[in-house]
Amino acid sequence: MSENAYEAAISTPSLTDEERRNLKLTKAWSEAYGDLDNIEHFCNLYADSTEIYTPLQDWYWAKHGHSRQPWQEGEIAISELFSHRKEEIVSILAHGDSVAVHMAVEITTKEGQSRQGAFAAFLKFDSNGKIVSDHSFIGRHPRPTPDQGPPAYKAMIEKLQEITTVEDVAEEPYHRVNSIDVCSALAQLPMLDLRPHQPLHDFAKL
Repeated sequence: MSENAYEAAISTPSLTDEERRNLKLTKAWSEAYGDLDNIEHFCNLYADSTEIYTPLQDWYWAKHGHSRQPWQEGEIAISELFSHRKEEIVSILAHGDSVAVHMAVEITTKEGQSRQGAFAAFLKFDSNGKIVSDHSFIGRHPRPTPDQGPPAYKAMIEKLQEITTVEDVAEEPYHRVNSIDVCSALAQLPMLDLRPHQPLHDFAKL
């Protein structure tokens, strides 16, 4: 898709009302990520019981049945390191209660270091428009460790290590974004550039 990917997607005549709503919510989600003065608003776009998972690291940032508070505290701490953060929708596809989106990311630290990258996210929304599942593919980075980032980030990772290592075989279907086939969705997105190897905490929500 072109730089007007969102406009092209939202104009698709065959969209259901739910799909149109979810496209708008995904755009609001991407914009909220860049609002460093109100990161709580970004966090509140997620349901109280949500799952945030990076499959390439097999790492849960939030998990159903556990408080999302450690992730939210880490989000707030990490956002304080940046002077600029922006996402741009490269390609987006809605199907039922789920959205597949390819994002380009720009980040500038308060020390003036700028980085760019890209990732693909598969978001699932509940009937209230809250995100109940966020599976984001951000490149083959190693799993995060507690020594990355500020003290609040360390506390977050230590808490998340506990929920990531818990076996939960009887997961709800939220464990997969099962309303949208990941392989077919990826096939409809342009080639993803997941090569930049920034530390995971450069992508604060991931």
